[in-house]
Amino acid sequence: METEIDTRVSGLRKELELRRLDAVIVLIEENRYYLSGFSAKNALPDEVAGVLLLGRQKKSLITNSIYLEQARAECANWQTVLADDGFEHSLAVLLKQWNAGRVGFESSGFTYERHSRLCRKLRDTAPEVRLEACSDLVENLRLIKSDQEIRATCRALETAEQAFTIFLEKLKPGMTEKQAAWELEKAMRELGADSMSFEPIVAAGPNSALPHARPGSRVIREGEPVLCDWGARLDGYCSDTSRTVVLGRPDRKFLEMFSTVKQAQQKAIAGIRQGRKASDVDRLAREFIDAGPFKGKFFHGLGHGTGLAVHEQPRLGSRSAFSLKEGMLVTVEPGIYLPGWGGVRLENQVLVTREDGRVLNRLPISWNPEDYFV
Repeated sequence: METEIDTRVSGLRKELELRRLDAVIVLIEENRYYLSGFSAKNALPDEVAGVLLLGRQKKSLITNSIYLEQARAECANWQTVLADDGFEHSLAVLLKQWNAGRVGFESSGFTYERHSRLCRKLRDTAPEVRLEACSDLVENLRLIKSDQEIRATCRALETAEQAFTIFLEKLKPGMTEKQAAWELEKAMRELGADSMSFEPIVAAGPNSALPHARPGSRVIREGEPVLCDWGARLDGYCSDTSRTVVLGRPDRKFLEMFSTVKQAQQKAIAGIRQGRKASDVDRLAREFIDAGPFKGKFFHGLGHGTGLAVHEQPRLGSRSAFSLKEGMLVTVEPGIYLPGWGGVRLENQVLVTREDGRVLNRLPISWNPEDYFV
């Protein structure tokens, strides 16, 4: 019986045929996991845990002695090769054995130094090989999520949302952003998250006007916005959610900002369906915000895909060339940011269906922490 990984490998081999490639070299860790189940992480851009070499008929996972047993356990259907003399040497030897000619490689995953080393090895061992840079070869396969991937994302999202309610019970005026962010991360870990999708953001007061603020020593005060952006990774898949809350009573400006962002998000989600241009969905939210007093204060893209990486295709932005397809999983996260004062961002994960966008989140959208416990 064909497994999901077998189906993915078959899909990539069809791409090889279309592009007239004899093989492809894969070392981006999310793509490697997607095709093989090998879960080891790359230590640094030029220190990879393993390299996949996928041909029309054969497939090999090259790794070192540190990860050899893990590779054998996780990737029984892949030939495991020990890279005694380095990945580049093993790749050159295999490509020579496979009589490969045109070979693709992930241009965004290769450093200049690794590419140079491989070229030198190929000149000595397999001079007939011609390397060709490929972008988004595996990523395009990852655009459409399977039922299994959607279920994994929902589990990660449920863990993250449960953690947020625990976090809100502990969130008090007088805490620093760093202390609050740790409470959020700790809750996700204690609920079983394998890791964070990214470092949690807890940004208070003027810091909430920074879309990617890093939690610092600022003390959280009553009446000011507290922007929270967090996600859990579980079984490889990422959740990503944002909420903005206020401890105490918010002022009129905040309430107007919050209402505007909430309505902009609703309009964008209502416009999601198969065949809709991603740029059109972005426009629905952006034009609504720009029609009011906060024109020009929403200055990032509306959202992005999630999956094995927390940021992946498709992008929802004004310049996006994507048309939405059933099975895509995207965030919808409009925001308003007033430098020196504060900001509001609200983010949900949405599954694209034929007719509409299905919100996966169960958390309410409210600035009042008490509403999360109803």
